[in-house]
Amino acid sequence: MTGVTCMMVGGSAATAPLTVSAFPALGQRVGAGVATTPPGETNTTPSGGVAPYSYSWTRLSGSTVPAINNATAQNPQWSGTLGAADTQEATWRVTVTDAASNTATADIVVTLTNQ
Repeated sequence: MTGVTCMMVGGSAATAPLTVSAFPALGQRVGAGVATTPPGETNTTPSGGVAPYSYSWTRLSGSTVPAINNATAQNPQWSGTLGAADTQEATWRVTVTDAASNTATADIVVTLTNQ
C-alpha cells in the first residue's frame, strides 16, 4: 500500500514545480528474533525544481520497527527484529527540498514481515 502526496511551496515560473514520488520495498521475509539485513532501498524520485536536492525522513505513525538506516538519504534502507509470524509497519514521510528552498513530500507505508 503506497500513498503519495505531493505539494510545492515557493516555486518560481522559471522552473518546473518540484514533485517527489516514493515507493518502499514491502513484505521482506526475515528470521524470527534476528535483526534483519536491510530489506531493500526505498525508491525516491524527485523531479522539477532546482538540483541539488536534500532529503528528510520522518515517522508519522505505526511501529518503531521498521527502523530507517539514514534519515537524510534519498533511498534509505529499513531493518528491524521480528518475532515468529510477526509483521510490523510504519508510515513515513520524505520531505525533499531543492536548491531554491522549494519542498515536496511523499508518504509511504513500510512493512517488514516474518512468515
